[in-house]
Amino acid sequence: MYPLLVTAAVVSYQDKILITQRTADQKHPGLWEFPGGKLEKNEPPVDALQRELREELDLTVSDCRIYELVYHRYDDGPVLLMVYRCKADTNIVQHIEVAGHAWISPEQLTSYDILPADKELMDKIIAEEQKMTNDL
Repeated sequence: MYPLLVTAAVVSYQDKILITQRTADQKHPGLWEFPGGKLEKNEPPVDALQRELREELDLTVSDCRIYELVYHRYDDGPVLLMVYRCKADTNIVQHIEVAGHAWISPEQLTSYDILPADKELMDKIIAEEQKMTNDL
């Protein structure tokens, strides 16, 4: 079984990053995740990411750079996350296809019930933040 190709974004605005909460009608309802979504046929990943952010949050981002690839196997099949780091043009978002959102510091990530596929990514972000703090 081939993995489902999905994009995700570590969106930053000033010194905060964006996480969103899944709606009640989605798989894993109520869990928090890095925003993004599925690719459409023949759609470049960064285009899919920008489209999903507009559709779900009415958010535009810039300076998107590949950050990480994460493979995770759920009970119903595997996913491959193509994760980008992006900058938000604003911290104002709309809840179009999400239940909620939060702009948080990396160390606050552990306070949220994060989607399983995003936990490895969360650990990487926290480790990088701790390293930067220790290097100061």
